[in-house]
Amino acid sequence: MASPGAGKTSLIEQTVRALNGKTAHRMINGDIATSLDADRAAAAGATAVQINTGGECHLDAVMLHDALPRLDLHSIDLLIVENGRQPGLSGRFCAWHPQKCLVASIPEGDDKPYKYPGMYRGGGGGGNQQD
Repeated sequence: MASPGAGKTSLIEQTVRALNGKTAHRMINGDIATSLDADRAAAAGATAVQINTGGECHLDAVMLHDALPRLDLHSIDLLIVENGRQPGLSGRFCAWHPQKCLVASIPEGDDKPYKYPGMYRGGGGGGNQQD
């Protein structure tokens, strides 16, 4: 989870490269219109499935349900899901994310941990919620 351009896909690329030959990893990417991020993960060595969200800014359970049969789930050690949800959007991390990662970039401003405390504490939501 991060704002556009914060480095989510770069982090995934580096993670995939570091894990090549060590784990069986797959990636699902949700993007509004392109497959560019999934293509980058695939070039780094991951089997990647693209979900075009049709204008939605995040993946939902139905979208994932439709993508999962395209992967051999029995052979996966690690499934990376790149979700387009941004820290400032309302809502919490989805329950199907057993491990979560928030990528913060310097250009976003140093006020983000104060504006979205739940995100930075690991709870999820946006706004001024208390976790």
